[in-house]
Parts: sequence; C-alpha cells; structure tokens
Amino acid sequence: AVLFGAEPAKRAYKKMMRNRADGKVISVNLDDFNPMIIREPKDYKKTYSYDESEVKSIFSQIKTHIIAGEYNSAQILINKLNLSNASQDVKIKVEILQSFIDEDKVDYFYFKNNVNYTDVIKEPALYNKIYVKWQGKAVNKSASKSGLFCNLVLGDEETGVITGVVPVEFIKPSIFYNNDEVMIFGRLSAVNGKIMIKGEYLLKL
Repeated sequence: AVLFGAEPAKRAYKKMMRNRADGKVISVNLDDFNPMIIREPKDYKKTYSYDESEVKSIFSQIKTHIIAGEYNSAQILINKLNLSNASQDVKIKVEILQSFIDEDKVDYFYFKNNVNYTDVIKEPALYNKIYVKWQGKAVNKSASKSGLFCNLVLGDEETGVITGVVPVEFIKPSIFYNNDEVMIFGRLSAVNGKIMIKGEYLLKL
C-alpha cells in the first residue's frame, strides 16, 4: 500500500537519510597496510594504551555502534581512542566518525540514559560529548544575551543527600523556575576535568 501524508513521508525521508549515513560510516576504514596505527608501543601501565589490533577493533566497534544508533557507546570508544596512543592518522578518521554523531539528531523521548553522574565524575574526559537525561532540581537560574543557564542539583531529596551539582547551558528557550524538579536532556561537555550539560530539552516534573 502507498501511504500519503506528512508523517509517512517524514519517516521515509529519515530512513533514506539514515541509509545514506550508514553507507558513509561503512566507507571510513583504516588501511590494512598503514604502518602508522599507533604512535608509540602499548604501555601496559597506561589505561588507554593499545596495540594495533586493539585500535582496529575499537575503530570497528565505533562504526557498529553508530550504525545501530548507539551513540553513547560509540562516543565513549571515540574518547578512548582520542585519549590513547593511536596515531594522528587514526584520530583524523575518528573525527570523521565523530561528525556522524554530531550531525544526527537524537530523539530525547526515546533516549534511555545509560550513564550516571557518579560514573562521569570519576573520569570526565571519557564521557565528553555523551548524551544524558538527568533528573534533579533546577537552581540559580539566570539569563543573559549569551543564553539561559541554571545548575542541576542531583541527589535524593527525601534523604537530603546531594550527589552533585552540574551547570547547564540551554541551547534553546526553556520555561522553568528556580527549585523546579526537572528532567534535562542534553550533551555533556567535559573540559579540564569540569563537566556541564548543553541542555536541549527540559521537562518539568
């Protein structure tokens, strides 16, 4: 049957674009004959130090996760390679794979959070650019010409235990008040050991 209307057309267009993107992801490869997979031998004392086969395996896993739409899993592996002894040639191709994540649109409604604050704070650089959907209390709301900001207080209100406080910068207008309980969806930015959320959506609870 032929379906008419806006929604079927949107779904068909999205599927077509997804197939095109998957084809481009598949085409990004590490050459088997490339001698410059790693810039220095694996150091077993370092967390993110790999041999050539491990780099190739991680690179392949990144592509698999991107095609499956598992962007957080792909992003964490991308971060591992960027933190590692992988060569500059490899990292340039990793940047290409990164672009497929950056250019796609993640649907916050269907997104399932798989990373919590306690994981992130232990090693912020590993979780740079991942998506999160965290619940907490919005405080210190402020607005300026540069944007809308608040702090998200994470923890258990019943016990009074605060897990952490994360700055949020919204990339689009959001309506809320200080001390509102909210769910914020966005992307983490981890710079110099400090994290913040680039907020995309806010839901008042």
